[in-house]
Amino acid sequence: VIASDGHDCERRPPVMDEARAWLQKKYGGVLADALCVTNPGAALTGDDMYLPNPDSQFPVRKWYEFWR
Repeated sequence: VIASDGHDCERRPPVMDEARAWLQKKYGGVLADALCVTNPGAALTGDDMYLPNPDSQFPVRKWYEFWR
C-alpha cells in the first residue's frame, strides 16, 4: 500500500498523483492501481489485497536500486 501523511484537506492534503504516476511509469498500471487504489480500499473494507505476480511482471532488482 502506498499512502501519504496528509492530515487534512486544507493544510496537508493527501496528494498521491506524483507517486502513482511514478509507479505507473516505472512498473505499469497494474501495480500502480494495486498499491494506490485497490489495496488501500481493501484495507478499509477488510477485503483481500491484490499482489501482482512479481516474477512475471517486474525485473529482479538489487535492494539499492530502489533508491535511485
